[in-house]
Amino acid sequence: MKMISLDRSMELDQRFQTLSSSYRFEQANGGLPVSVRKRYELRLERAREELRDRKTSCRLGEVLKAIGALSEEQLSDALHAQSQERGKRLLGEILVDLGWVNQDAIRRAIDIQRIGTNAASLQE
Repeated sequence: MKMISLDRSMELDQRFQTLSSSYRFEQANGGLPVSVRKRYELRLERAREELRDRKTSCRLGEVLKAIGALSEEQLSDALHAQSQERGKRLLGEILVDLGWVNQDAIRRAIDIQRIGTNAASLQE
């Protein structure tokens, strides 16, 4: 994993959230032409790759559990779903799609990751 600056990390998170929201909005409102959909999917995949490469102090699922946004069983099920699709989507995407957490909880957990707080210290 490579280290990236806090500003770059925030930029990546924001870009991914914007792309993901736009894509879901367009899909919900009648879909997208194939060429536009492919462009969104390519951009989302690039953003996912950059986010996967980002070094953090603790895992997203552990932070979400620590702040009470997610149960151990939900995390386990989401991780299983992620492995079944061979990591195509980020854990946060799966959790939001399943309706177990909302975008605000994901953002809060990412902020906690960004400042480097250990998940164990959040449970104390």
